[in-house]
Amino acid sequence: MKMTQITAPNIFKYATKELSQDAFLCWLFSFAAKKYDNSEFKQLHLLSLDILYQFIGDGKIDIREIEVKKQVHKIDIWIEINSNILIIIEDKTNSAAGKGQLEKYYDIATEYCNSNNFNDPICIYFKTGNEAKNVFSKSNVNGKWKYFSLEDLHKILHIYQKQIIHPYFQDFYQLNFERLQVKLEFEKYISKENQNGFRNDIIEAFYTRLEQDEVFTNWNYNDSIGNRTYYSNDYVFDSQKTNVYLQFDRLDLKLKVDLNKLREEKGPSYKKFQKELKKNNIELIYNDLRHLFLEDPKLKEKIIRPKKRATHNFLTFAVIPIDQWLFFNSDGKMNYKKSKDNIVKINKDLKVFTTSNQDRISAIVEAGFIK
Repeated sequence: MKMTQITAPNIFKYATKELSQDAFLCWLFSFAAKKYDNSEFKQLHLLSLDILYQFIGDGKIDIREIEVKKQVHKIDIWIEINSNILIIIEDKTNSAAGKGQLEKYYDIATEYCNSNNFNDPICIYFKTGNEAKNVFSKSNVNGKWKYFSLEDLHKILHIYQKQIIHPYFQDFYQLNFERLQVKLEFEKYISKENQNGFRNDIIEAFYTRLEQDEVFTNWNYNDSIGNRTYYSNDYVFDSQKTNVYLQFDRLDLKLKVDLNKLREEKGPSYKKFQKELKKNNIELIYNDLRHLFLEDPKLKEKIIRPKKRATHNFLTFAVIPIDQWLFFNSDGKMNYKKSKDNIVKINKDLKVFTTSNQDRISAIVEAGFIK
């Protein structure tokens, strides 16, 4: 009886936690040991060396001995080479580094290196998901961490894609190849038939492209009770004016104003702040700002009233309907370039009108807080 050839399920579609990626990387780097050079695992040996050489960055060295550990002082991966090189890896898929996390891990590694006559530690931020440059920059305050991206990983894995048949490698390669395809071809997944409910990775890919094209260079997400909300903008606070800016919330394009009342409030303290904010005439600001921007002939054709008003320090007072910026090709798929051009044009018109009407904007916001 002839057997049907089918593809086995990918283990990494079930092993989705960062700890699973930690385990794979530790397994892979273990092949850098010399004993695998002349074995059936030679290609895995060469692959692990290529990635480690990329981390070290000083050309190829003779790795005589290597020890790979995980969760040393809570650091994801800890690699000691030749008793004088330490590589620490903070491994991330879909989350970002916590506040002060990278600084703390660098200090731990530096103290260890100083105490054991090692060179300065090599710190790698290994990220297979998407992350805005400004988010990583805020985490990498001491500048000691090197960002190793999905693209960096794929360049090396792809070399060995046909040479290594081990199922762990093939599954890991396929998973990350699919991630990269979505990132590079996200337009295919945004269509006329499906303009809402996109997967998070598609939103991230769209925001990443806007960041690369310097349209909106600030994007991030907020996690709350199992729900992740995304935003993207080019807002930079200016204390000398009332700040109005354009922002995406997922694919909803909104006009927002910073009421400049928020300080450090978060979580429960923000709810208290929000309660106090509602005691002011926020509805006046909400309505009068929108009416003001409707005076501009270019913006008048594009902005409408939001479906509902929510009282926040960053107040949405108007929205841009999706058909005003999102352009589709004849096949019903998103045309990124034309959509981007629409966003740039709207943002330019908004900034021109905001600059020429700054006094009126400030007066409206101030009026909302007069008791």
